[in-house]
Amino acid sequence: MFFIEGMTIYAKIMDTEDKFPVLSGKNFKEVVGSFDRNMNPVLVYFADNAYYFYWFDTVTNKYVTEELTSDVSSPRLCHDDKRDEALVYSDVILTYIKDTKLIYRLQRDRFTLNYIAGEKGIKGREIIRFGMNKSLRLQWTLDQANKYRK
Repeated sequence: MFFIEGMTIYAKIMDTEDKFPVLSGKNFKEVVGSFDRNMNPVLVYFADNAYYFYWFDTVTNKYVTEELTSDVSSPRLCHDDKRDEALVYSDVILTYIKDTKLIYRLQRDRFTLNYIAGEKGIKGREIIRFGMNKSLRLQWTLDQANKYRK
């Protein structure tokens, strides 16, 4: 689990009080995250009126921070198939709404390719939940934009 405290994003170990700093130095407003197969944190956070995507690039062997364009909304992340037998094809997946399209990007592509998951009924929506369902399929839950925000 990731959470914001002050100007730092922390990772918390489940069922303990232990926490570890991941990023600091910005006025973070929102964070969603996951871990890749090597337990590197993968984050999307909102700071300075923009969404940023933070992940570990195994090609360059360093963390990359990418500012997402201003037309991106409700970005979410998940590590899709965590089963041991899925080791060779599991991915961390970044998804978001851009304009009127539901987009996703895969870690295996170094998050460089945009795939369209849907185009109908997307306008005016935001991603509420995203992840692998019991049938081992990715599932998005969309609802009216800003319905759940204060």
